[in-house]
Amino acid sequence: MPNLTLPINKGVASGVDPSLLKPGELQEGEGVIYSPGDEAAHKHGGRTSFATVTGAAVNGLAFVDFDSADDRLIAQDNGALYSSTIAGASFASIRSGLTSTATYIDTTKYADNMVCVNGTDTNWLVLNSNTTIRHGLDAITTAPTHTSAGAGLTGTFDYWTTELDNTNNVESAFTGTALVVTVTDDTVTITKPATVNTSATHWRLYRSKDTGSYPNGWLVATTAIATTTYADSTTDANLVLNAAYPTVDINGVSESENAEPPILRSVTTFHGSLVGVADRSLYWSAPGNLHGFPASYATPFQFLFGGQARCVRRVGDTLVVLSDNEVWRVNYLASELDSVFDATVTREHIGNFGTPSPTGACVFSGWGGRPMCFYASRSGPMLTDGNAVDRAVRAIDWTNIVSLANLSTCVAYDYPDQWRVHLDFTSNGTTWKRLHFYYDPYRIGTEAGFPEMVWTGPHLIPGPGCYATVSGAGRLYAGSKTASGVVYQEESGTEDAADLVDASGTVNFRMGMARIYPDGIGGSGRYPSVWIHKASAGTGSYTTTLTAWKENVGSTSASHSISATTQGATSKDFNLSGMGFDVRIVRDDTAAMPAINNVTVQITDLTDFLPTPRS
Repeated sequence: MPNLTLPINKGVASGVDPSLLKPGELQEGEGVIYSPGDEAAHKHGGRTSFATVTGAAVNGLAFVDFDSADDRLIAQDNGALYSSTIAGASFASIRSGLTSTATYIDTTKYADNMVCVNGTDTNWLVLNSNTTIRHGLDAITTAPTHTSAGAGLTGTFDYWTTELDNTNNVESAFTGTALVVTVTDDTVTITKPATVNTSATHWRLYRSKDTGSYPNGWLVATTAIATTTYADSTTDANLVLNAAYPTVDINGVSESENAEPPILRSVTTFHGSLVGVADRSLYWSAPGNLHGFPASYATPFQFLFGGQARCVRRVGDTLVVLSDNEVWRVNYLASELDSVFDATVTREHIGNFGTPSPTGACVFSGWGGRPMCFYASRSGPMLTDGNAVDRAVRAIDWTNIVSLANLSTCVAYDYPDQWRVHLDFTSNGTTWKRLHFYYDPYRIGTEAGFPEMVWTGPHLIPGPGCYATVSGAGRLYAGSKTASGVVYQEESGTEDAADLVDASGTVNFRMGMARIYPDGIGGSGRYPSVWIHKASAGTGSYTTTLTAWKENVGSTSASHSISATTQGATSKDFNLSGMGFDVRIVRDDTAAMPAINNVTVQITDLTDFLPTPRS
C-alpha cells in the first residue's frame, strides 16, 4: 500500500494546467506564506490596529529611519501629512495643503532627512525634527530696482537677488534678467523684488564685477527678508573675496546651481545626487546639494513604445529608469566636471516591459547578495539587474489576478527579514490584495535567465503597506484605503482587525495542490486516506477536500476535517478512486494554525508501484 508525499514548498503556478505543475507547486495559495529555509506552508498572520490617522483613506504610507531622532511612520491622508513614532502609535499632522486625491508617496532618504514626492504636489522633506519643508525654493524671476546717490562705485554692474530659508539652509536661484546699473562714483541702493517664497527668512544680493554679467558674480549681502533695501559700495577687489554665486559650468556656459526641482513622480539617490523622474525625463541635483537642480541636469528619453518616465531605482552602481513599457539604464550622471557635458550618452535601452506605477518597483539583495530590481509590468512581474530583463516567476495568471487598469497604483517593496518582495495592488480602488515573491536561495529555481522567484497569494489587505525596522527587527504596516483611516501592523496575531473577510476577523488559508496521475494517463487507482503532517501541535482542524478525476466522466470529491491538535501526521479516510487526484486544504478562522510540512495521499490498486515478479 504505497503512499505519495506531496511537497508544498514551491509556491503557486497559476495559468498552468494543474496536471503540468512541478513538484511542490500549488494551484492555489491564498493566505499561504513561507519562512526562510522552511519547507512548510504557514498561514498568513492577522493584523492589529496601530493607530488612526483620520477618518479618510490613507493614500500613502512610508517609514523613515532617522539617524538622530525617533523613527517614524509617515501617512498621507486627505490632503495632509501625518507622523507617528513607532512607540507612540498616535498620528499628528505635520504638513497640510497636499492634494487630497494624490494616491501615493514615493520616498528616499538623503542625509538624515526623507524626501517625499507624489507626482502632484511640490516635493517636500520630512526632517529629523519631525517637521517638513518644501524641496527647493521658487526661483526669483524679477530683477531688483535701484537708486544711485553719494560716493562709491564706478562702472557697469549686473545685480540680482535670491531668497534664503536660513533655518534650513535652502537658497533659491535667480533666473530672470539681471538689473544693469552704470554709475560714476555712486552708492547703489538696491530694492528687492516682492518676496516669492513664504519660508524665506532672508534675501541675498549678488553683483558682477565691472563689465561682468550674470550669473558670474559674488555675494554682496545677506539681509533679513523684512528689510527691503541694501546700499552697495563694495569695491571689486573686496567683492571677489566673498562667496561666489552658486553656478555650474556647462560646456563653458554658467547657469544657476540652485534652480528649483521639478515636481517629481519617483525618487532615489545616485552618486551623491538626488534623482527623480517626471514627464519623459530624468532629473538630478548637483552632488551634495539636495535642493539645487541645474536646468541642464536632465536626460530626456525617446521611448520606443510611448509612455512617460514613471519610476526610478538604483540597482547597485546603475540607475534604472522605467517607463510605461520600457527599461533604460543610466550609468553615470553628467556633471559640470565632464570635459564635454552630454546628458544623453549615459543612457541605454536595455529592455521592454516597464511599469506604469511610480511605486511599482523595488530593489532587493537577491541570491548571493546581488542587487536586483523587481517591478510590476503590464505583462507580468519582471526582474532586472540593470543590464538585462527577465520574467520574475515561471507561471502566473497575471491578468486574472491584477487589474491592468489599476496597475499604476501598485506598490512594491522589499521585506528582507523574510526574503520576499511584496506587491500590493487593487482591482477596483477599494479592495486591495498582496502577492508575495520569494527570493530565498533555497526556494528559487532556474530554467533560463535570472533565477525564478516563488510566489503565493493573493492575500487580502486593507491597503498598500511599507516595511519598517524596529529595534533591528522587521515589521510591516499597511494603511487602510477605506474611510476608517487606520494604519495596521501586519502579520501580527491571528485575527484580521480590518475585518476584510467578515465581521469576525477571519483570515483565509486556501492551499490547492497539483493534480497527480500516479499510474499515468489511462491508469487508475484508489485513494483511501489523506495525511497532513504538521510542524507543531495546535487546535482546530483543516477542511480537506480530495478530488478524484475520471477524465471520461468527470470528478468526484469528498471533504473531511483533519485534526490539527497533535504534532506530526493526522488523517481521514476518503476512499475515492480515479485516474488522478488533487487535494485542497482550507482553514478560514482566527486561530493560530500549525504550519503544514507536507501532505501524503495513500494509494492502492496501482500495479506500477509493485515489483513485477519474474517467472
